[in-house]
Amino acid sequence: KVVKAGPAKNKKYADGLHNLGALKVKFGKLDEAFDIFSEVIKINPKDAEAFKVLGDLYLCKNNREKAVEMYKIYLQREPDGQWIKAIDQNLKKFDAKNSSNKE
Repeated sequence: KVVKAGPAKNKKYADGLHNLGALKVKFGKLDEAFDIFSEVIKINPKDAEAFKVLGDLYLCKNNREKAVEMYKIYLQREPDGQWIKAIDQNLKKFDAKNSSNKE
């Protein structure tokens, strides 16, 4: 029997998943972190930081287009967010790395 949780319980569950995902990133389990943060945004699409982390993970997978998509969602939810400079730096590093690989 499936019991549907209310929004408050879903948010707590998403928060717990977010924390687990952060630990997966910290310990280099990026594929697992990717799956977890993908689930977080389904449960709590207001979790701006989860979109930022997914953007970072997409860059790790060499998918700049999806990374930018995730970063844009983060910026819509947090226009003055603390990760704006980091996002810009991540994209510049990615672009520099990939432009040097093409030469």
